[in-house]
Amino acid sequence: MVNELKELSKNGLITDFGKKRVVVSGFCCDAPARSFILKTKGHTGFFSCSRCTIEGVYLENRVCFPSGNSFYKRTHSNFLNRSNNEYHLTDSVSLITEIPHLDIIFNFPLDYMHLVCLGVMKKLILLWLGSIKKAPLSVRLETIKGLTISNNLLLLKPFITSDFSRLPRGLNEVPRWKATEYRLFLLYSGPIVLQGMLNEDCYSHFICLHICFRILLTSNVESELIHFCEKLLIYFVDKFGKLYGKHFISHNVHGLLHIVDDYAQYGALDNCSCFPFENFLQFLKKMVRKFEKPLEQVIKRYNEYLTFSEFKDSTCKKDIDFRKPHNEGPIIDQCTGSQFKCIIIDDFKIDTQSIANCYVGFTKENQLHICKVENIYRNDHENVLIVKLFNNVEPFFTKPINSIKLQIANC
Repeated sequence: MVNELKELSKNGLITDFGKKRVVVSGFCCDAPARSFILKTKGHTGFFSCSRCTIEGVYLENRVCFPSGNSFYKRTHSNFLNRSNNEYHLTDSVSLITEIPHLDIIFNFPLDYMHLVCLGVMKKLILLWLGSIKKAPLSVRLETIKGLTISNNLLLLKPFITSDFSRLPRGLNEVPRWKATEYRLFLLYSGPIVLQGMLNEDCYSHFICLHICFRILLTSNVESELIHFCEKLLIYFVDKFGKLYGKHFISHNVHGLLHIVDDYAQYGALDNCSCFPFENFLQFLKKMVRKFEKPLEQVIKRYNEYLTFSEFKDSTCKKDIDFRKPHNEGPIIDQCTGSQFKCIIIDDFKIDTQSIANCYVGFTKENQLHICKVENIYRNDHENVLIVKLFNNVEPFFTKPINSIKLQIANC
């Protein structure tokens, strides 16, 4: 692979649009895979951080990183010169360093799917449930509160929009939750179901994490908000040690101090996460029919797919799909076209019959507006949504930032 990338970078690739040179944007992988590729210490090592030279300490039978933000950041040249020899496993650096234009530090982004969803968020829930050994009694949920949170999560099922692939499950199934379920809990359902259940310190601490990733998963955010997010994550990690114990500041929790750097490199963190690759595994598994020669099977099935499937240009403008025609109204003047109950625009679905998919939010003149779609019209020249606008839009929380700035509100 390295030789092929060197060749493509040097000589380029001949296409119908001319010669194109190949540049590697990044490698998306979790901590064990990253350490294997780079020949560096794993996530349980004392010098395991891929972004800084912090040294871990051994507390309560585990390696942790309680030193806060007092560290020196790694650089590409320092990696090549092995300036922090304890970070490397072998006497030679990885072959990956031979790939042209590759920054060995920042072209290996910290994948938030593993670091945050399956890492920090899962750890927080298990600490609240007392499922982790030596979890502080002060942060544990009472059994009745745990059952209440589970019931509230299940009650949210009818209100989960079609954008989400999985519906919420109870806390009793947390060990079997997928990364998308932790993501749903962190970004959407968690602040609702945890309100009044966790103690005030734990809830406000969780809200800090929620705010940071609502910001970091949004494109084209102002630099002022990104700087605020960086400071808030430093506070979150420091407060984590005070609430839950310094011995729980693991490799993943420490990684939150560096994840803002990836926003500067790639933009929204979904641009450099493992979610698309993990999702594609289901298609690879379907290509394997028996245990013998799995790689050959995948290659043959993929060649068959390229040969017999129709080419779809993803750059072409997608058509707007109107569904469920009707004549029930409501109607307004100057709307004489066809009426529909459902419209799909680039996988975004609005359905007037669904309690989950009939609400739309938009920003106008720096003000958040939320409305309920009552009817959909298609005219010759334009498409019209008839909506009911909510008059009172109030912030869900005001500290440490007004939630309206993140398009989060009560109506």
